[in-house]
Amino acid sequence: MTTSMAASARRSGAPVALFYALTLSAVLWAWHRAPIPLADDPADGSTPRGASLSPLFSEERAMSHVSHLSRTIGHRQVGTPGLEEAEAYLRKEAEKIAGVCEVTGTCEAKVSVSTVSGAFQYNKTGSPLYLSYAGLRNVLLTISPKGSEAKDKALLVNAHFDSALGSPGAADCASCVAVALESARALASSPDPPKVAVLLNGGEEVYMNAVHGFVGERGGPAGLRSEFSAFINLEATGSYGPDVVFRASSETLVGAYVKRAPRPRATVLAQDIFGSGVVPSDTDYSVLGGDKFGGMTGMDLATMLDSRSYHCARDTYDRIKTGSLQAYGENVVEVLRGAGEVLRGNATDAVGDLVYFDLLGLFVASYPMAWARAIHLAPLAVASVLAVLRGPRGLLGALGGAVAAAASATCCLVLPALAALAACIPGGRSAMSWYGSPVEAALLFFPAALAGLLLPYSACFNRRDGPAAKGAGLLGWDAFYSALLGNLIAFSSLSALMTINGAGLMRHSGYIFALWAFSSVAWVAARRAQSDSKSLAGAPGFDLLAWALHTVPLCACANVCAFAWLFFCDRLGLMGGGGEAASTAFSSFLGAAKADITLGIITGVCVLVCVGPCAPWILCSLPSRADRLRALRALLVLSLAAQCGSRLLHLGGHGGGHTERDPKRVFVQRSVSLEESLWAKVVPSGLALGLPFKGLRRTAEGPRWTLLGADASPFREEALASMPDLSAEDLLAPAPEHLLPYYPKPSKMKDAYHFEDSQLSRDLNLEIPKFRKRVSATGSKEGGRRCDVLVETSHPGYHSLNLTVPAGGKVSRWSFTEGEVTPSGGGGGTYVLHHAANGEEGRRWRWWFEWEGAGTAAVSWTYTNVTSSLREVERGLRLPNWVTPIAQTTYVHTFRC
Repeated sequence: MTTSMAASARRSGAPVALFYALTLSAVLWAWHRAPIPLADDPADGSTPRGASLSPLFSEERAMSHVSHLSRTIGHRQVGTPGLEEAEAYLRKEAEKIAGVCEVTGTCEAKVSVSTVSGAFQYNKTGSPLYLSYAGLRNVLLTISPKGSEAKDKALLVNAHFDSALGSPGAADCASCVAVALESARALASSPDPPKVAVLLNGGEEVYMNAVHGFVGERGGPAGLRSEFSAFINLEATGSYGPDVVFRASSETLVGAYVKRAPRPRATVLAQDIFGSGVVPSDTDYSVLGGDKFGGMTGMDLATMLDSRSYHCARDTYDRIKTGSLQAYGENVVEVLRGAGEVLRGNATDAVGDLVYFDLLGLFVASYPMAWARAIHLAPLAVASVLAVLRGPRGLLGALGGAVAAAASATCCLVLPALAALAACIPGGRSAMSWYGSPVEAALLFFPAALAGLLLPYSACFNRRDGPAAKGAGLLGWDAFYSALLGNLIAFSSLSALMTINGAGLMRHSGYIFALWAFSSVAWVAARRAQSDSKSLAGAPGFDLLAWALHTVPLCACANVCAFAWLFFCDRLGLMGGGGEAASTAFSSFLGAAKADITLGIITGVCVLVCVGPCAPWILCSLPSRADRLRALRALLVLSLAAQCGSRLLHLGGHGGGHTERDPKRVFVQRSVSLEESLWAKVVPSGLALGLPFKGLRRTAEGPRWTLLGADASPFREEALASMPDLSAEDLLAPAPEHLLPYYPKPSKMKDAYHFEDSQLSRDLNLEIPKFRKRVSATGSKEGGRRCDVLVETSHPGYHSLNLTVPAGGKVSRWSFTEGEVTPSGGGGGTYVLHHAANGEEGRRWRWWFEWEGAGTAAVSWTYTNVTSSLREVERGLRLPNWVTPIAQTTYVHTFRC
């Protein structure tokens, strides 16, 4: 080969880079391909309650609901006046839609409001957590086509109108409620609407309590399934779209989505990730579709981009991107119409264990998991046959290629993790410097991941096959086939393992590597069909056929990987505090760097999925060892330059890349310790439950302030800098009872401190809750005791309990749940419960528990009020403008029974 030909071979890396650049551009274009929003038609004068009669979904009408809920009303936490205002507004809007049915004559509508109370056990937190609730409101709008029978089942659309602590909840989830209402209005205006029930629930942010009450009203799963055929849960974990199907168990809904959604986005990869427990959050889907609760088939949709506004004060109306709700609503309306045609009458939906994924939002591919076992395992069988057909020498070469692919995958994960560690030196002060800037994060981690992918290949596959390749030292065809078959065996084995592993981990997502394997097998078949001595002469170079065949798997994988990478780039800020309280400096540093390390590993996974299967053809583009070493050096230099640039960019700034637009979340709790009053001490406990006096008073010690960093970058130094009156010695590790309202979050958030400051707390004028208790014997052979408690408050709010019985004892019964009571962890005798209360039913809480064993049971009880905390915290604490406080006032009382 001449010198010019060798130079041409080196330049063949440019088409590969162009191929990936074009694919990524197509992915980004597809995400931002939003429809033009439809304007609000004037309300028809003939409609009794003043609603539009257009059968088309209108973003402008939907955004008017978002504006009223998030701007006019604002915060809508359980126990606050805003939640009651929202319920009244939604009831009025639902009645307007009922008026549409009166005018069109094609449907009948019914609006009902219910108040639910109950309790249940929730286990996704890693250990049993008990949940109790009272006075939560649900608004239900049912639209039935004219002539339908009462026994006909409806499609259920669910959205929640409460908001998270400290958030006005524009996207999460005023936007979901708006989509649900406007979809119902569009269907009511249609000539042949399906039977649809829209549930607007007022308690999702308190662990899905309101939906649990909705299920309980119907007598459990059997009653729910007799009334509804399937459900769609609408959610938002980011300010704008595209809306994505990320969990599904309904064959009918997925089928309707595949056929009718105008802008479909779906990924079963998200379902597998969610099911693995890696994402520490949940939705109403788990209650409506959970085997222990609703047991229905359904679908979970959510907008996911810009998660930096999630659950904080920056989840505002103006952050929702134009066209996002139009796309969301059009998809929902068409799915309801399509599924309604299939499930009309009393039809039963089929449970669907499905693999599904979209291709650039153009269409969704879907097939049952029963097919997946054959589809995902076929490439491994083909790869094994191809390797055996090459004979012993060829088989040995293929195994060498598989080892190289495994080493490449390992380095692809390790190098960006090491780059993340380097980015956090010194001492974690630079942790999350990339937060809010995906471009900076990409420059920090992607070059390192690509370098890791190429590193093993820089020393392998340098054999010179044939005279043409020998002189130039280029990659030969024999070495290329060894790399190709080894890569094919490695990734097809991964596809098979994901599909059939006993734990079910990521079992639907084997399609990712199966797609790559099929394109590689297709290339081998095509080349074998045209192979002759002339076509395979010399050194392999850029192969247009190979890259054309790889277009579909690359588009599918780049689509889901880029989306997942951006999602985690935003959401990793929620993974917990910086580990300041760790035992050693190194462990503290690792705690501060864990978000960076995690994003580095996620970057490596994305590179492995999108680039790893193409490694043999990248070798062709870098045909000599010298070419690969040059590429490796260039990537490492780029990674180092990104490290230096990030350092200079954030020099002298606070830890992390937080800004006023993309803030750091800090839970701020003002807690007051209570003790029994004099009257409660002198009056016998058996009588105290019925006496009309306050049983508690404030202790002599001053109120405490707790700062709990909800984002991964460390907050200790920033807290000290923003409050100069404090010293490092003032920031103490909080007592367990002070963090009880946040349980189980403190296990993930290590960046927590408390301090005492009477000057900040002199304006604390909230009324102390009234508290009564009575202890009595149960008369059991084991010497059991019963503790009855009554709490009365001026403002409904949140209660938390930590019940601890001595070793050998156990809680046998209590008023929250029936059946066996399981300890929550932290020792065999610890039980943790959260109680959310709203309205009048939230002002009086009566509960009891019975336990068996020697000694006395210790009870830590907290009562949290959020109605006036935020204003007082902002006035009292001098927090930086890049911090958004999630504030609450908590009373803490510990007693024994």
